[in-house]
Amino acid sequence: MKKYAIPLYIFILLLMVKIISSCQNNKSSVNRELIRKELISYKDNLPFTIPGTRLTITDIAIENDIVVYTCSVYKEDWESMSMSSVVANSDKNMARVVSNISSETINKFIEYDLGLKYIYTSEETGEELLEIEMTAEKLKDIRDRIKKGELEAYTIKEIIQMELEKLEIPSQIGEGIWVSDAYIDGNKVYYIATIENEIDETDLSNSDLKEMKEGVIEGLKEEGLLMIHKKELIKENIHFVYVYNDSRGKEFARIDISPYDL
Repeated sequence: MKKYAIPLYIFILLLMVKIISSCQNNKSSVNRELIRKELISYKDNLPFTIPGTRLTITDIAIENDIVVYTCSVYKEDWESMSMSSVVANSDKNMARVVSNISSETINKFIEYDLGLKYIYTSEETGEELLEIEMTAEKLKDIRDRIKKGELEAYTIKEIIQMELEKLEIPSQIGEGIWVSDAYIDGNKVYYIATIENEIDETDLSNSDLKEMKEGVIEGLKEEGLLMIHKKELIKENIHFVYVYNDSRGKEFARIDISPYDL
């Protein structure tokens, strides 16, 4: 079960760090041409699927002073990771993007009058799903407002909350198994599952519970996008708690996954 939206910029901006570092001793107009040439050389390695995910970078270009990344994503992944265009292009999300990039890189983008744009397309149909765009002027505005304390980025908990609000509750996830509730309380994200049978907690041994926990952890670790934000989950000490109730509403198992388990 995927938990929240995670933008692609964390990985692909590593490309720009290398490119910008190689150009930092030149004037802006010259830098722009060098960056353009570097981007063309990177295109020889495309398409490129980001390790641990099914997100694929399909194109990189400079269009009208904007560095444009085009990425494809599978429909089933998009349904769980997507943000609305309004939220994705909000100042709070822009602040999140900027906050995850080194100040040196942001400053170089602004110095070279370069903006950023991410275009997400459907892997199956090629249909454009979402655009996130910041001009150099917008980058400067966001950077300056963060420095002044006038703008705060979405926190990881706010992003998780947005994703929880997208869930259809109740939702069947297996034969006789339903997710009946999902919410955040403090630093814990709760998923309440209901089993359509009467089960007594004494029916489960410690070995059974250990096996259940290992299965949940294994599933979470396969979420490459979640792993990208592991450091933030650790910093905020975010736990994922799975509570299992039987048909009587009686809890028979509870699994608490800490960020250190992932």
